Amino acid sequence: MFASVFFLSWGTLIAQTPDGESILKRVDAAQTFSTMKAVGTMTITDSLGARKTTFINYTKGKDDTFMEFTSAAEKGQKILRNAKELYLFFPDAEEVTRLQGAALRQSMAGSDISYEDMTGTRNRSDNYTTGVEGSEIIDGRDCWKLLLTAKTRNVAYSKQELWVDKVNYLPVKGLYYALSGKVLKELSFGDVEKMGAFAMSTRIQIIDKLKAGSKTELRFSSIEIDKPMDLKIFTLENLSW
Repeated sequence: MFASVFFLSWGTLIAQTPDGESILKRVDAAQTFSTMKAVGTMTITDSLGARKTTFINYTKGKDDTFMEFTSAAEKGQKILRNAKELYLFFPDAEEVTRLQGAALRQSMAGSDISYEDMTGTRNRSDNYTTGVEGSEIIDGRDCWKLLLTAKTRNVAYSKQELWVDKVNYLPVKGLYYALSGKVLKELSFGDVEKMGAFAMSTRIQIIDKLKAGSKTELRFSSIEIDKPMDLKIFTLENLSW
């Protein structure tokens, strides 16, 4: 009888735990909107102190991102990403640069965030296989713990550990690994705001594990989701305008 109860309970537990692939697809979906516009502030803290950069970020679907810096020191710098390419525009050089390969992992505006970190987080399910490692409480939120393994070497991180809120499927914490197994970055996500049918983390902290005392915090405000948007924003012509 006890054996029957044990196997029944274990079978029920397995049935209640979704597979990793389905969880990761829901994570991508929770961070993907037909359109999104947000004003952002990036605070970079290192041995030299703290400095702030402001920007406007536009997204369309899971592939298209356009970002324009608005603070005085970086004003006019722009980033455009589509499904296959990432481009930069620096007003001083007056030319468009296409980033490829390892260049995608360069620091953006001196922060702990790479260009790929900032623009390529809505398509994890395309780039990683996923398994469920269990459940944990992180910052008071009940989370699935996922282990993501890169399908190819063309992505920035060979492995990710990702803690995902079971209610809204937003990331709560992430550890990003190099091929050697060393942790490269630690991310935490907070200040979740409800916007109609949507929820969004409006604060993200990134710690570069290879740089002592260095961290970057992103805060988003004035968020508009699924509002009409001029799709010319996501073109090369807009990048150099």
